[in-house]
Amino acid sequence: MAWIGIGAGGTATVLTARHLAARTPRGGWGPTVATVAGALALLAAGGGVPLLAVVGCVLFGWGFVAATSVLIAWAGELRPQAPAGVVAGFFVLLVLGQALGSVVAGEATARVGSGAAFLLAAAVAAAACGAAVPRGPGDRDRDRDRPDRPVPGDGRPGRPVTWTSR
Repeated sequence: MAWIGIGAGGTATVLTARHLAARTPRGGWGPTVATVAGALALLAAGGGVPLLAVVGCVLFGWGFVAATSVLIAWAGELRPQAPAGVVAGFFVLLVLGQALGSVVAGEATARVGSGAAFLLAAAVAAAACGAAVPRGPGDRDRDRDRPDRPVPGDGRPGRPVTWTSR
C-alpha cells in the first residue's frame, strides 16, 4: 500500500505542474519540501493507522516528485544552454542523501523505533526548507507566483530559456 500511495502521489504532480511551473525554483522549493516533511511527520504520528499511513505516502510521493521537478527547473536557470550536467549533479547528491538517510533511518529505527525515525526524517526535511534555492535572474524581491513563466526558446536543444508574460 505504501508504494501505491507514493506512486499515486508522484503521479498527481501532473495535476499541479502548471501551478508549480508558475513559481520560481526558490518559490517552489519550500512548499514541496514542506510537504515531504509533513508527510513524514504524519507517518510518525499515524503509522499504525492504515488510512493515515497511505495519506502520508501519497503526500510524500507528491512532495518528492514535485521537489525533484523544482531542482530540474533550477538547473535550467543555472545553465540554460546545458542544464544536463547540473541535473546530473543534483541527482547524484539526491542519491547520496538517500543512501546516507537510509543508513541513519535504519539505525534510528533500531535504537528508538520507527515513529522517532520518521520524526527525525521530518526534521531533516523541514531544515531543508530553509536551504533555499539561491535567487536567480528571474526572481522577484519576494517569492510568490509570477505573471510570467519560463518558456523554452523554440524547442531546439541548447536554446536559452526566456521569460514571457502569459
